[in-house]
Amino acid sequence: MTGTVMLRAVARALSDLAHGLLDTAASDIEAITHKHVHLHGHIAERGDLWSPRARNRWPGCPGVPAG
Repeated sequence: MTGTVMLRAVARALSDLAHGLLDTAASDIEAITHKHVHLHGHIAERGDLWSPRARNRWPGCPGVPAG
């Protein structure tokens, strides 16, 4: 592995860890408050194809609803 590839792999692993921690925190908040928690913007950055931000970034991508 080159240094750049390794650095990208580490960055991706840290990003995945942070995403998992945010999901866990949201679940904990929902369990206590019984209200849905929406992490604005974060899910769209992770590639949720149903979010408006993702539709703007990847128009025409398979699975992305029109509009």
